[in-house]
Amino acid sequence: MSNKGLAVSNAVPSTRGNMVEEIAAKNGSFRAISYEMSLGKEVSDEDWNESLYEKWGEFVGEIHHATKGYEWNNPAFKRQAWDCFSAIL
Repeated sequence: MSNKGLAVSNAVPSTRGNMVEEIAAKNGSFRAISYEMSLGKEVSDEDWNESLYEKWGEFVGEIHHATKGYEWNNPAFKRQAWDCFSAIL
């Protein structure tokens, strides 16, 4: 999303050159991705105020807008939607 003018951390390829790695685990596997360290500072207790919430909300809205038309080049890497689990239960 950095190409959409948003200040976000970019993904970093693995040592194999992949953006996503599947890692075997005891009970199956999981996918991992690595990102550059973000700029800025950790939010302290003193930073929490109405202005921060407003800026945070604006940024989340910009991210949501920027990703509306995103198409995965590999659908296997798309994260499942939160409501898809109800069909499993």
